[in-house]
Amino acid sequence: MQDPTVVVTPKGGSALSFRVGHSSIRPNRKSITLSEKVSARPDPPPEKVDRPLPSLDQFPPTHFLCFPLFYPQGPPVTEFPNVPADDLEDAARVDPSTFHITICALTLVNIPIDRALKMLTSLLKPITTKADLASLKVKLQGVQIMKGDRNGHKARVLATKVQPIDPEAFDQFFSQVIEGCYKLGILSQKEYRKSSMKKIHVTLVNTRYVSDDVNEPVTFNASPALSQLADYEFGTFVLSRLLLGSLGSDNKFTAENGNLYYKAVSEWKI
Repeated sequence: MQDPTVVVTPKGGSALSFRVGHSSIRPNRKSITLSEKVSARPDPPPEKVDRPLPSLDQFPPTHFLCFPLFYPQGPPVTEFPNVPADDLEDAARVDPSTFHITICALTLVNIPIDRALKMLTSLLKPITTKADLASLKVKLQGVQIMKGDRNGHKARVLATKVQPIDPEAFDQFFSQVIEGCYKLGILSQKEYRKSSMKKIHVTLVNTRYVSDDVNEPVTFNASPALSQLADYEFGTFVLSRLLLGSLGSDNKFTAENGNLYYKAVSEWKI
């Protein structure tokens, strides 16, 4: 027995006849089986699962953004006085060629460094273009204990005090960079809070360069420095560049040429 024939006449068109079988519908013009139609469908895309990136607070900072005073393309290194301390190892003294003012410490673990540099360039270009160098002039005068007891008998970090010539404009520049880095997801919440509260300074001595053992930190007597350099004028500097420095693996400072405690990754002219 032949399969029954169904005639369909589209509106305004010619009649089409189909033969109806048990497993297929065969138009006279072209035969397409149901099994072929099913197999021709594309597989549905796999369900997308958005996994949040790990919190930056789980990792130590890997880089830092700063104003370099001299290194690597800055003006000649100014003569700085030696910090008076009989019990201070030379390795703890910061080489003046690496003097800098840190803005914030970045954690670049979720993105490649080349992508991070592009993001930073996009962020910093409008900020640095609008900045007035006169507002980024600072005076270094006097010293302060950054880590250790306040009287200086067991100090770990000694730094200069930094006085911006235009505090309001200077703070605005700082805030724009810090807020921008935080929104880009390269500044952890922990470092964001620290950057917003810490005193700006230039480190002169850091005993971490001798030993970074947090359980038994190396200390020195900084009380002579506090008295002798209390009002010492180290100079006035125009901060004309931004620099991205690398802290090295495991957040340990890496020596380069024996006396540089950070490695420059990139810099931006203001």
